[in-house]
This record gives sequence, structure tokens and C-alpha cells, in this order.
Amino acid sequence: MKKLNLPIKQIIKDYEDGISGYELAKKYNCSTGPIYRILNEYNIDTTQFIDLPMDQIIDEYQNGMSSVKLAKKYNCSSSAIGRRLKRRGVNLTKRIDLPVQQIINEYRSGISTTKLAMKYNCSSPTISKLLKKYNINVTNRIDLPMKDIIYDYENGMSINKITNKYTCDVSTIITRFGEYNIHIRSRKESLNIISNNICINCGNEYEGTPTSQLCPNCNNTGYCYKFNSNCKKRNHEKYNNRCFFCNISEDENDRKHDTHHVDYNKNQGCNEIPDWILIPLCKSCHGMTGGDIDNRKLWEARILYLLNDMK
Repeated sequence: MKKLNLPIKQIIKDYEDGISGYELAKKYNCSTGPIYRILNEYNIDTTQFIDLPMDQIIDEYQNGMSSVKLAKKYNCSSSAIGRRLKRRGVNLTKRIDLPVQQIINEYRSGISTTKLAMKYNCSSPTISKLLKKYNINVTNRIDLPMKDIIYDYENGMSINKITNKYTCDVSTIITRFGEYNIHIRSRKESLNIISNNICINCGNEYEGTPTSQLCPNCNNTGYCYKFNSNCKKRNHEKYNNRCFFCNISEDENDRKHDTHHVDYNKNQGCNEIPDWILIPLCKSCHGMTGGDIDNRKLWEARILYLLNDMK
């Protein structure tokens, strides 16, 4: 039989530090037999372990300190800590360091356990167990002024703005709306809502859709904020999605038509003129209406004549 050349002093030290015979066998690529023969030969009590303050370790472990950190603190291996805890009947779980007080505060503010689990890269049950450990009722609901929230929503405020205003998450608002039988607007419905917004440029309040970001005074495109995708769509449908001049459809053209301001007034819809004067034009036809002032006046007169003739 081939004799193994094993580092006896190191094996004895490792064992006294809490490394098991099995782990030593793996470390030195042999079976447990030679390990225990060495220990017995040097009168090492294979049932004796290093002295550790287990009551204190159990308390620290149950309060969130991981076995790795405990091993570092008490100068032994994490497996030694694990074995001692098991022998004392402590249920071992994979530990991660979590900001307990912050999680409790966020949960009380209305953030769900699912959202917290995603934020802190752990599972929902882990969050729930942590909350229960600190006597937090995981079904506890934050007190929200639902009458005010429903009023804001029905007057055009988006759910995202509501969550920012009342410091809670989207899922909480949607759940509460379900309890109050409040219809949740679709994206299409939301785009048609005119509500009070704050201009991102000047900070003044103005009326517009949720997609509006600039008030009419700060709109650097020159177009009225009401001249949006819904406005264009309604105008195109009015003319069956066909070019006003050549009659080609959007399907035949394989692209959306442009929406032409007949009087070249980009502020249509925001000025005192009550009706839009718009027509759909394909790219080719729209190009003809540009150019100098004389060409524009010519095309304006032609289009107004045709529109008047269609009445």
C-alpha cells in the first residue's frame, strides 16, 4: 500500500480549529481513515471541539449574523459554527444581510413584499419572515385617503403620479381601486385625458395630456400641445386614411400619412379658432405644399376651395 505523506501538524491544527475529519479528507485527497489514525496517534480527542460561546453565537445568528461572519469573529471555520448550531437544535438557513429597519419602513409605506424582494435580491418569503420576526403584520395595510385618491384619478391624475403623491406603490393603488370598483384606464384611454400638468421647462401649470411635458409657451416645436397622435389619427380616419390629394391609402403607401396644417398655423387648437383645419397627405403630396410664401398661399387657397366644395 502506498504510504501517504500528510502534513500531520497542519491536520491537527485544522481539526482543533473545527474542521471535520470528512472535510480534512477532502482537503488532503484521502479517506477519513488516515485522518483519524493521525488524530488518535497523537491523542487528539476526536469528540472534543474548540471552546465557543454558543449561547452568544446562537443569539447573534438568530439576529441575522451569518455563519461566515461568526466564524471570522470567533476565529474558526463556518462549518464549525454550522455543526455547533445544528447540535444545539438551531434551524440553519442561508443568511443574507438585509437592512431590517429600512425594509420595515418601506413595507409600512406601502411597498409590497414582492417589490422589496426584487429590490434586495431575495425571495418574498424571506422578507415576510423578517417582518414577522419583528412582529410586523404582513397583511397590515397603510392608511390611504381613498376618497382623495379616487377624486385625483377621476380628474385625470395618472396612477404613477398618485403613487408619488401618496408615497405608495402601483400595486397598492390598483388593489385598492379594485376594492372600490374603480375602472383602471387603458393606455389608449389615458392618452385622451386632459389634466393639469407642470411644465418641465418653466414650472408653470397648464392643461394637457399625460404625454405633454411643455406648456404652449415653452413648446419649442411651435405646435399646439393638443396636436398629438390622437388628433392626427382622428383626422386621418375622417378621410378614410387616404391622402387628400392623390387618394393613396396608408396601407398602399406602407406608411402613415403626414398631417398638414392647411393654414400653416402650428398653433391650431390652442388659439381662438374652434375647429382644426387639417388634412392627411402622403409624403410626396406633402412636399408640394412647402416652399416660399407664395407657394404656400397658393396651396392654402386650393385646399380651402376643395374643402368648401366638399361641404
